[in-house]
Amino acid sequence: MAVTVGFPVALTGGLGALGRQAANGLTLWSRQTSLPVSLLVRDDRSQASVAAEQMAALLSCDWLAGPYGSASTLAAAAVARQRVLWNHGGASDLIHERYGRHVVSLLSPCSRYLGDVPRLMRGRAVAVFNPQGTFSSQVLRALPDVPRLPFGEPVPPCDTLVLVGRYQQELALLQALEPRPPVIVAVAAGVKAFGRDLGPLAEGVIGPAQWLPGSDSFSTSYEAAFGEVPDYPAAAAYAQGLLWEALVERAGTDESAMAQAARSLDIETFYGRFRLDPEGRQVGHQVRLVRWHAGRQEPL
Repeated sequence: MAVTVGFPVALTGGLGALGRQAANGLTLWSRQTSLPVSLLVRDDRSQASVAAEQMAALLSCDWLAGPYGSASTLAAAAVARQRVLWNHGGASDLIHERYGRHVVSLLSPCSRYLGDVPRLMRGRAVAVFNPQGTFSSQVLRALPDVPRLPFGEPVPPCDTLVLVGRYQQELALLQALEPRPPVIVAVAAGVKAFGRDLGPLAEGVIGPAQWLPGSDSFSTSYEAAFGEVPDYPAAAAYAQGLLWEALVERAGTDESAMAQAARSLDIETFYGRFRLDPEGRQVGHQVRLVRWHAGRQEPL
């Protein structure tokens, strides 16, 4: 009998490009795994409220895969709080802080995104962030002494500029920025589409990356199946499947037993290390800083 997997995810809307990658990643895994899996994908239209509605409709499934995006993941976790939510798409620290007992996360939390940035900073630094969301404030925990400005205000002269906002906010600012400071850090630079969307303006920009494509079999099979290079949401979703396989071997298919087994699991996949601390936080997987050069992300 197949294990049913409920998966609300952005197929349309502002998060659709990366949400579709996540859906493709989990779909690819479901085609390749020896586990009898039936995947139920539902479009949350990039809206947290819809993600919550879709999750409520999927609660009868055996396993619940979280959406792409922190706001949608938080909304889905609130609905699924009596179940286990397998989180591969939300990096907000609030997900663990609010629902840690019921969530198993693969991603490094966003408060670690800029942990290595202080060593790269020069002179006067300014952070431009989105004050309407908690995600930006969590990312900036690594830079407590850097002055902050909301998007929309003029950027003063500085030697280091840090951008922590929505993808389109960061792109719009960089397209209009003149002059450019010597060091620019943008969360959006961790996404492969950044280079395509900014072209030459992406040159030299630094960003945090959860994962970089390489010569692994996942990247090869994903590109063959979908005709595009995978980005980190696809890799994380596929890695979610690999995690399930490892846990089924140890604990069977019951979600509670699997979640308990995850607490003591320490494995390495193409996506990186999986290990939880005693409080259930992901501490094995690490974020890497990358710099854009000649149209490609290069590890720093």
